[in-house]
Formats: sequence, C-alpha cells, structure tokens
Amino acid sequence: MAFLSSALVADESTDESHSMAVLADTSAININQASAPQIAAGLKGADIVTATAIVTYRDANGPFKTKDALMNVKGVGQRTLSKNDEVIALK
Repeated sequence: MAFLSSALVADESTDESHSMAVLADTSAININQASAPQIAAGLKGADIVTATAIVTYRDANGPFKTKDALMNVKGVGQRTLSKNDEVIALK
C-alpha cells in the first residue's frame, strides 16, 4: 500500500512540474527588467552568454525601445526574434 501511495505522489509532482514548465514557456519576459538567468530561461535559443550580453547592452544603452533593437546584441538575430516574438515584452 505504501508503494502505491508513493507512486501516486511521484506522478502528481511530475504532472505539477510539467504544468509549471508549460506555464513558463508561455509567460512574457520583460527584456528591460529581467535578469540574465530569467532571460536565458524565458527565451528560446538564448543561453546564459546571450542573455548576459542582452543585460550588458541594456545597462550600457538604456532600455530596449523595440524588439528589433535586440538584434544590436551579438548572438541575437532575426531567427531568435521570430522564435520569441510572442514572449518578448518591453514594459
């Protein structure tokens, strides 16, 4: 009986973490306020190096006024913007 209960608990936590991952994928990421780890987690195709470059560029040049301005950051191109158009927020 205890084995069955622990198996059910394990299944529930797996379902919950999967639901949280799905929610994270659809959440907007404010590139003018997010930290590098948040950007890396929220944008498809952006690793921590690219996310750090985004934050460094933002700190040096001020907030991004358009999504296209992200292409001024080394490692961010049209493909990255296209994959993330729905999740990138400026405010």
